[in-house]
Amino acid sequence: MVQLVADILKETGLHPAYLELDTKEQFELLKNGGCNEMQGYVFSKLLYTEDMTVRLANTFNAR
Repeated sequence: MVQLVADILKETGLHPAYLELDTKEQFELLKNGGCNEMQGYVFSKLLYTEDMTVRLANTFNAR
């Protein structure tokens, strides 16, 4: 079902995105179903703007 919805959205030019992802199982199901845009506690707790800015800077500077 996830794959079907992802395919329909992609065919219409939309990108499937999932919010409030809480478990690794949800992540795997959605990733395997074609959803490439996700956010939720499985990645990180909620962050203030300043904290997110530092995290992004550290991520890109490490490359």
